[in-house]
Amino acid sequence: MKPLIEIGMTHWYHLKGQRSLPFRNDLDPINIAKLLGHSCLIRVINDGEDFEYKIIGSGIQAISRSGQTGKKISEIESQKKPSDIYDLFSTVVRAKIPQFKTIKYIGTDVRVQSVEVAVFPFTSKDAGGNVTDLWSIVEANSYRPED
Repeated sequence: MKPLIEIGMTHWYHLKGQRSLPFRNDLDPINIAKLLGHSCLIRVINDGEDFEYKIIGSGIQAISRSGQTGKKISEIESQKKPSDIYDLFSTVVRAKIPQFKTIKYIGTDVRVQSVEVAVFPFTSKDAGGNVTDLWSIVEANSYRPED
């Protein structure tokens, strides 16, 4: 497991404690400063029928198409259903547990081969235990040039 994803997983379990899911307002940027550039905050729409990118960290933006903040994945050709991202997000919503996946990179940065993606579910106090938000951490796997 990639180092930042491992830190994120430890933090999510700390926030969760004895509850089935942590609350979204428990996720404080001050406590995850090292992870912010590799983090996305995603709103779950209609119990996982769609997802909206609320915040995308600068490290993710650097290797992604621009202009995805505020967009639903149904509006992004490479991520709408069916896709690895849609399936990953949907699985987290249904299972209510973190999921991890290596996804083939389809962007334009020739240094990136694939990305490791971790997705953590959150709820809100008035959601009856349903997943309302996802926190994702993305770390790139780079090609190593031959000497």
